[in-house]
Amino acid sequence: MLRRMLERLVLRSAAKLYARRLGPQLVRDYGFSEHYTPAQIRASIERAKLPDFHIDFGYAAFLPEDSFKAEAKPSNRQDYDSLKRLMAAFKPSREPSWDEGSGGHPPPGVAS
Repeated sequence: MLRRMLERLVLRSAAKLYARRLGPQLVRDYGFSEHYTPAQIRASIERAKLPDFHIDFGYAAFLPEDSFKAEAKPSNRQDYDSLKRLMAAFKPSREPSWDEGSGGHPPPGVAS
């Protein structure tokens, strides 16, 4: 029982970290999109210094389900909806806009 509680705590903590840092990093790196490629997700995880052990959170949040199932670890392939819901639960309530602190311009290297 204690082990399951600890596993849930670790998963929730990882989801919270990914939800708060990966989306903004993807937007900075590639501009806004509903979906990104697995390579873009991996690169942004690295730039955001996120632990790649939990990469399936990023795949669930930013890949369509068929792509998720092709990329995810075998043990997580059936968990698309639950991983996506967990990420959504920790998504920041307000995404920062380009206007905040940038004079209305996107960061360097990002097309507007």
